[in-house]
Amino acid sequence: MNRQQSIYSIVISTLICSCSLHSVMAGVNYLDPAGGWRYTYDGTFNPGVTDGAAGTGDDNFIGDFGPAGFGGKDFSINPVGEDVDALDGTWYHSQGDKWDGTAPGDTLSDPTVSANPAVSLTGKQGTSPGGAGVFTEGSTDYIRIQDAGNPEPHGWIQGLSDPNLTYPTEPSPPNDPINTNRRVYFGHDMTQEGPMDELVLTNTGLTVSFRTRIPVSGPLDDLYLETDGDDPDTDPDVIPWFQDSPNGRGAIMSNGRGILNFSQNSPTNEDTQVGFSLVTSTDVSTFCDAATGSLCTGTGSGGLIMNNLNGNAPSNAIDSENGGTLNILEIADNELNEWNEFWITMENNGALPGNIEVKVYMNGSLTPSTFQVTLAANNNSVYADEDSPFLEFGVSDNAGWGSFDMDFLSYQIGVIAPLAAPVENADFDGDGDVDGRDFLIWQRNFNTGTTMAQGDANGDSMVNGADLAIWQNQYGTSPLTATFAAVPEPSALLLGLVAAMSCVNQRRRRR
Repeated sequence: MNRQQSIYSIVISTLICSCSLHSVMAGVNYLDPAGGWRYTYDGTFNPGVTDGAAGTGDDNFIGDFGPAGFGGKDFSINPVGEDVDALDGTWYHSQGDKWDGTAPGDTLSDPTVSANPAVSLTGKQGTSPGGAGVFTEGSTDYIRIQDAGNPEPHGWIQGLSDPNLTYPTEPSPPNDPINTNRRVYFGHDMTQEGPMDELVLTNTGLTVSFRTRIPVSGPLDDLYLETDGDDPDTDPDVIPWFQDSPNGRGAIMSNGRGILNFSQNSPTNEDTQVGFSLVTSTDVSTFCDAATGSLCTGTGSGGLIMNNLNGNAPSNAIDSENGGTLNILEIADNELNEWNEFWITMENNGALPGNIEVKVYMNGSLTPSTFQVTLAANNNSVYADEDSPFLEFGVSDNAGWGSFDMDFLSYQIGVIAPLAAPVENADFDGDGDVDGRDFLIWQRNFNTGTTMAQGDANGDSMVNGADLAIWQNQYGTSPLTATFAAVPEPSALLLGLVAAMSCVNQRRRRR
């Protein structure tokens, strides 16, 4: 690289890194609502926490055992402690959750070896199958959650304060097994973002957006079944995760909830909710081979499932195993393994059957699939004893299993129709190719332009480093002409951009 090329690379690096990204945009296929989202979880973990020193005001907060995202245990809430400040610092993972702080693919502990000394309720021992972890794919950070069945009959009873207790003994608290990844489920109190009508689904409506998939690659642990048969050929108790499930394993609707759950709270602290889950066609057939219910009344396709329509009052019978009308947005198995972005509105449906009308938009489409659902009745929310509306996600079925990846989860109060994100286009001069002339347009209007003709490639009315990244991705659709000899040759240009891209915050717009 000659001196001119080196200087050019430094200039581009400086331009990109000096760009101010004014807000975090959650979506790929949809624009954020006017005014932005009330809250977005972006699939990342806070660093691990440590216990505060005595006398600092936080000595009830025990967190020295907590890895990244685990948070800590607050004994000021109740005598046995409440797991708080998880994930990005705003989530609970208590009550129905048994996350041990480890991720799918972590090296497992030996379940035959007892902890020495025995670990109390405030700690964790070993690594159980499944769990939750943050992974990166290209420019996308995402959380992966895997419920690998029930590790407890296979020896992982990490949280037993009495190491002499063995499964299937179900001791009473405080000796019940914890930290075995048997259930992994998180809750976010929506009042953290400010006051709101807590009957948010019924009174004001709720808009959510999330990007998710069923994983078929990367770290996933084996499936640990509760059945402990003598013949490993006919009654296996540990099987490879993808055995007979080439498209991975989603999760059915169970216990009034799915992998994502949106719970409202009444003035008398009665929780009702709408949940959503992803299932493959294999999940459907596996379930229907052993059980009956609404999930078995469809075509057999997988897709996005939600509460059944089963009466006009909140009900405990809205799951896959119950009667009523199946609500499913059918999606092919191979498409379930790709990132799918959903924009969903939920509101009171008035005199229509059920109680809530759900509109599901997917992957940039502005035409919704509309469903009437029956709210799950009181106490089906994992965090039903919390006097607030909650966002929830995870897999929490005691007898089941499942996995999913989530790139982001956003919500806003009210019913908001989506706007499709503009197609990214770095052909700023409209001459049919992306070349050096387009770069010069971007350069001249950096931090001042607002239109595509001035260098705005993504339609956000700003000309900044994100637009330069798009130009770099689209560069070279036709050769540069001799007219633009003053622009460095493509190889030098790209070398400079590659060096510079490391400091661009790509989470502003995921790809």
